[in-house]
Formats: sequence, structure tokens, C-alpha cells
Amino acid sequence: ATPEHPWAMKRKEWGHAQPYGVKWFELGNESDHGNHKCQIHRCYAPQQYVEYANACIKAMRAVDSTIRLGVVTKPGAGNDYDCAWNKAIYAGACPYADFLVVHFYGPKITGNDATADFKSCMAYPEQLEQYMRGYRSLCREASGKDLPLAVTEYNIGFSANDPLPWRFSF
Repeated sequence: ATPEHPWAMKRKEWGHAQPYGVKWFELGNESDHGNHKCQIHRCYAPQQYVEYANACIKAMRAVDSTIRLGVVTKPGAGNDYDCAWNKAIYAGACPYADFLVVHFYGPKITGNDATADFKSCMAYPEQLEQYMRGYRSLCREASGKDLPLAVTEYNIGFSANDPLPWRFSF
């Protein structure tokens, strides 16, 4: 924790003088549409993300070969595992990655029909099994690697402000 490493100084200030020893890294967040309101705003085309991820993997492994690096897929309800963005990632970045990052936001519920919304929420985990097989299968076909999945975001597809009790059934 020295002045040329400001985040290490903050870590020390917050009561943890030694490095945390983090070994697992997700390279980006929903990079297909941008990292929300973060600065610097990063929104990549598939090939741009492949180049970014592969450059990160190379640079980070040069510092520590024991770390594990995950590449991000396009987030969604789950059934978009075979979209163009993901296919580019499978072929271009997965050969160098240690895991595949997926975000699931489904099912889409309306808040208009409580019974239908509840049933959709309760049925979704069974659908996820199929979606996860799709991600892993297409990744394996394109990259030759059987990568594990890291589900780093998980919720229903609902954007209304009023919380509904079944929204938290996941």
C-alpha cells in the first residue's frame, strides 16, 4: 500500500493492509450494451470484446498464472445462448478463458396477472437447465473447451417499481 497504488492505499485505510488474494475475475459486465452508467463507458461489438478479453487474459496471466478469468456473454432470459454475440465469444475468447459468465433475467413477467406470473417464476428453473446446457454445448463446439458457467446475475425480467411478493421467489 504505497501512494503509487491508490486502491491499495484505500484497502489499507479500510483496515486490510495485505492484498485480498482474489483469484477469480469476470472480464467486463454486460459488455454487449455497455457497463450501464459507469465511467469509462464501455460498449463493445463482439470482435472488440474478444480482443479486449484476450488482451486482459494475456496481461493478467503474465502477472499471476494462477488466476481464473471469465468471459462475459450477452445477458438475457437464457434462451439467447446461440445469438451472434455469444457465438463470437465462444470461438474467439473461450479458448483462453477459464469460465463463461452468464446473466439470467427471466421469465418476463407483467405484474398484471399474479397467478400467471407466479407460475412463470416457478417454472423458470427447469428452463434454465436447458439454457445452461445450450451455453456449455455451443461453447464446447466452438472452443474445444468444456467451461464451467458462473451465474453472476440472476433475477426475473421485471422493470416496474412496485415490488411484487413473487418477484423474490427465485
